[in-house]
Amino acid sequence: MLFTSLLSGIGSAIGIGSSLGAASQRESIAEINHSISSQNASIAFGESRQSLMFDRIRNRAELNNATINYNLSVAEAEARKRNADRMRLFGEAKTTQSREAIRRQRRAFDQMQSSQVVAIGASGVEFQGSALDVLAESAGQMQLTLADMHDQANFERSETLHGADVEEFSADLSLNAASATMRSSKSAFKINRAANKLGRLSARSRYRASMFAADAGQMTQQDAAVGQRRSAVGQIFAGGAAIASMEATEREKIRTRTPSYQAQR
Repeated sequence: MLFTSLLSGIGSAIGIGSSLGAASQRESIAEINHSISSQNASIAFGESRQSLMFDRIRNRAELNNATINYNLSVAEAEARKRNADRMRLFGEAKTTQSREAIRRQRRAFDQMQSSQVVAIGASGVEFQGSALDVLAESAGQMQLTLADMHDQANFERSETLHGADVEEFSADLSLNAASATMRSSKSAFKINRAANKLGRLSARSRYRASMFAADAGQMTQQDAAVGQRRSAVGQIFAGGAAIASMEATEREKIRTRTPSYQAQR
């Protein structure tokens, strides 16, 4: 019986050793898994931060490019407006020049007509008939010439002022388009900046959640290992108590057993 108890104790010891080894192995695996999970979380967090940093740089670069393009558009529009002002000044100067040319031409025609009248009077021809017709035809030609000069001057002035108006309208249109594009770029920059901030918060939250999950997993495995160790310790005490009980029982049997020589009496 004692031999059986010893065998039982040895088997219990082997089982307890296995339980303790399994507990240690579980803790080692938990430590490895925690290290891997932590590294993966750190790598993912670092990649997210790097990607978000590049997004911030790109977002700022896009706003800078939009600002440069807007400034160029404003400078171009201002140049076209100055050109329109110069065209108006040129048109006014051209009109003044044309009016002066018409005035001189009218005076020249008046002098010419006066010379014709003097010539006809000196010749003794009366101002009637063919002589009067010549003067009338000459005056008509003069008026047509002056009218043509006036129309040409008005046409050139209108064309120049129209060109100036078109130039200024194009400048205003370009400036309005540039302003709209700039406003859109600023809005996009603000939206992207807010989204980037949310992305950083989300990445940080995911990192913390991953680390919490890794810590929780490790703690769970460690608690299980502790439970295995406690169970093994309990088995040790239970096995020792059982062996002690069996030994006590055997001693009691031996002590109370009747000797053979007493039985023969």
